[in-house]
Order: sequence, then C-alpha cells, then structure tokens
Amino acid sequence: MNKTDLISTELNSPECVSTQAASTDLTTAEAFSAEARSTEPRTAENRSSKAQTTDRFVANADSSTDTRFSASPVPDLQLDNPPPDVASRRSWFRLIAADVPLSVTQCRSLGASISGLDEKFPSLLTAEEDAANLEKGKRTGEVVYHDRSLAGTRYEYLTLPEVLASQITKPRKLKPNQLVEWRIRLLAKADLITLPPISLRPLPEGATPATTLVYQGLVLLLGCRWFLAPGEPIPYSASFIVEWCDVTPWQAVSARECLMRHVLDPVETRPSRFPRPTQFFLPRPADTEANER
Repeated sequence: MNKTDLISTELNSPECVSTQAASTDLTTAEAFSAEARSTEPRTAENRSSKAQTTDRFVANADSSTDTRFSASPVPDLQLDNPPPDVASRRSWFRLIAADVPLSVTQCRSLGASISGLDEKFPSLLTAEEDAANLEKGKRTGEVVYHDRSLAGTRYEYLTLPEVLASQITKPRKLKPNQLVEWRIRLLAKADLITLPPISLRPLPEGATPATTLVYQGLVLLLGCRWFLAPGEPIPYSASFIVEWCDVTPWQAVSARECLMRHVLDPVETRPSRFPRPTQFFLPRPADTEANER
C-alpha cells in the first residue's frame, strides 16, 4: 500500500488543520490518563490492560445509553463502501471531515458528551473543565477540535484523528502518511464502519504482554488498511509500532522481531525518501512454517 497524496496538517489554526487526504493507504485508545502523560517509562505491566480492550483495540469510550444524538451522515458517503480510486477517495475523506453529525459521533467516542458544534466540554487531553469544543474551519470547512487548555501550543487545534492519537500516547500531530489510517481507526472506534476480519498465525507460547499488545495492534492496522485496499502489503516499522500501540521503543523492536519470525513475511521493497527502501509485509499463510531466524 503506497503512502501517497496525504496532505499535512501542521499549521496551528482551525482553517489549516485539515485531513484532506487521498491514498491507497489508510487508521484503542484508553482515556488520556495521568499515567499516559507522565514521563515514566512504559512497561508491559502498566500497559497490559490494553491487551484486554474489546474488539481488537477498538473500544468506544462513550459506552453510555445517551440517545439524544445520533449520526445522520450524508447518504452519498456510503461509509462501509469507500471509493476504489484515489481521486474519489480524496473527496470522500473531505466529506467525512466536514460532516457535523459524523464528527460529533467520533468526538463522543473519544469521551465528549456533546450534541453539536461549539458546545464546551472537558479537554479530552488534559481534563480541564469547559476547555474544548468542536468548530468548523472557515476555509476548509473541516470540523476540528479546539482545546484552550493547550492554547499557545501547536496542539490547540487538532483533527479528530489527531485527538485519538494524542490520547493513546501524548499530544501530537500526525505525520502526513498517517492521517488516513488514523481516520479509519477512529471511524471504527465510533462504530461508524466495520473493519474486515483479519486472521493471523498465532503468537508462540510465552509471548510477552507487550508483544501480545503489538500483535493485537497489527490486527487493527491490517483491518484499517484493508478496509480501503484489501490484501495490499503494509510497511511496518518499530517507530510506527511505538505510536500505534503505545509501547516503548525496545518493546516495539522486540515485538516486531517476534512477528517477523512467526506472523509476517516480507514481500517487496519500494523506494523511499530515506537512504534505504521501505520493506512491505503480508501475513504469513497459516500452513507456512515459521522462519526461526
């Protein structure tokens, strides 16, 4: 799956924080707790609870029965049937990002109790009361998250996928090549789409909690990518694993090595902007012997 045509969202204003994206690529989060914001090293023990998250990482933070708001998406969006070509997909993502009911539903899945734009709610990243709201960018029309508890930082305005990513690790902007997969991840978290089922070879006995967590994250990643491009190979670096699964760099390297031995096969390399080409992977067939490197 090529990581192409993704438009960066680095400027700190509601007009410029945009998920205008088109790609053949693609996207749970626990609430952003004091633990997640601390500088203490992340360990398998203090993250092992995430391995219990229901539905393969995709847990809805708003599990209440509040029915005062429900999404009424634009009919033409056909959320479970994304466009097959890149150009149409660009428009599809723009419509999703600008749709108010869809955005409110996604924000509610992140922990906000709101029914529309401009309603104040506690910050989803710092918990400061009445610090956040959703608003529309005047130029792009995209619904963005405005967090006044982060005023003066580059995180004051975030796209909704960036809020999800920030809840998982720490406040951050998404790289251009990550916007699509995180948007799909958020739509799945909000129960707006259904990801395709993913079947992988099992981990070996004795796998660590951190490796098990990364394995579950791989299932989610394949679901998000294959939602748009079924069966396409994926890049899979340790640095990506750190941010996708909230594990330490050492845990990411160790888990990736285990998955390379037992679960994934390299299938091709593609040119990249780095000195070395990017390697792409697919799940190893169930009847293939593990490569005990």
